[in-house]
Amino acid sequence: MSYKVIQCQIAQDSLIYDYCDSNAQKAKLLYNAALFRIRQIFTGWDKDSRTDNEKEVFAEVDLLQQTYPSVKVKKVISYGHLE
Repeated sequence: MSYKVIQCQIAQDSLIYDYCDSNAQKAKLLYNAALFRIRQIFTGWDKDSRTDNEKEVFAEVDLLQQTYPSVKVKKVISYGHLE
């Protein structure tokens, strides 16, 4: 799957500025949340005792695998799984 990206500048007095600004902030938060999960899985994979954050993320992965049995998460979760 590929995406096409177009970069443009929108003036603050434009009618669509608030809409674009809001969506850009949400996209950044979503990216950060995905990166957080990737890091927690990577660092918590071989641990005997995990942190609370790692436990929560591994619980999400267990739920993901129960819901979609074809999804196999290894040491690194992919963006496809997160999508």
